[in-house]
Parts: sequence; C-alpha cells; structure tokens
Amino acid sequence: MKLWPLGLYRVAGESMLPAFRPGDTLLGWRWFRPRAGQAVVARQAGRPIIKRIARLEGERVFLAGDNPPHSTDSRHFGAVSRAQIEAKIIRKI
Repeated sequence: MKLWPLGLYRVAGESMLPAFRPGDTLLGWRWFRPRAGQAVVARQAGRPIIKRIARLEGERVFLAGDNPPHSTDSRHFGAVSRAQIEAKIIRKI
C-alpha cells in the first residue's frame, strides 16, 4: 500500500503521443478506482510504464498506448493485475 497519495513520473518514449511527450513530468494520484480510458502508471517487469486502460475484466487490466506503432502494451505482454496499477495520471506539470 502506498502511504503517500501523489507520485511524479517521467515519460520515456513515444507510446503515449500526442497526449504525453518524451520528457514530460506527470503527476499521479495513487488512491483511485481504475476505469477504462484513464491514463495510468503500471508496473511491468519491475519498471513503471505509462499507458491507458483499454478495458477491465475483473482483476485483469488491459493496457494500450495512445500511439500503437510505438507502444509495447497488453497486445505484447497480456493483461496486468489491478495490483500492478500504481497511479492514475491527473496532470502534466
């Protein structure tokens, strides 16, 4: 459980263009209920990734990048668990 509700994240790569550019700093809110369409930070293979929730199926979350040709997402690694979702993006700073 995360005790601090906010987190800062840096965008690496072009998978979320045009919404987020490489180098953007994003503010994330850790206490939230995941919903389709939200941009989130998830843990995949031990590292943070920024993607959008494409759909939810129970405890399984399917993630997609906004720029599919440049995105490694659930099409490649499958669904992640809700426990792997760390924060929802609330704004660029």
